[in-house]
Amino acid sequence: MMVCSTGAGSAEPGRLDDDAAKTHAAVVEAAQELLQRVHQVAAHRAAQAPGREQHHAVLDVLDEEMIDADLAENSLMITAVRRRARDRAAAG
Repeated sequence: MMVCSTGAGSAEPGRLDDDAAKTHAAVVEAAQELLQRVHQVAAHRAAQAPGREQHHAVLDVLDEEMIDADLAENSLMITAVRRRARDRAAAG
């Protein structure tokens, strides 16, 4: 502990070291709480990951079905355009 002089010729124990120890303890406690929260968030996200992957798999299947439907529609359009062009060529 540090000794502070009061100027009157007497010396009494200072409180600087006590304050520093309390400040250090508060900083350590705050850091531990922050790390614990980070760990909890990471654990929570890891627990949710399989659900998100499953959700994405469902969306991927729906996207594939939409693409397949669009391709089929485009194929029908192309066939119709070719047929009309062939009919015009045969008529003219």
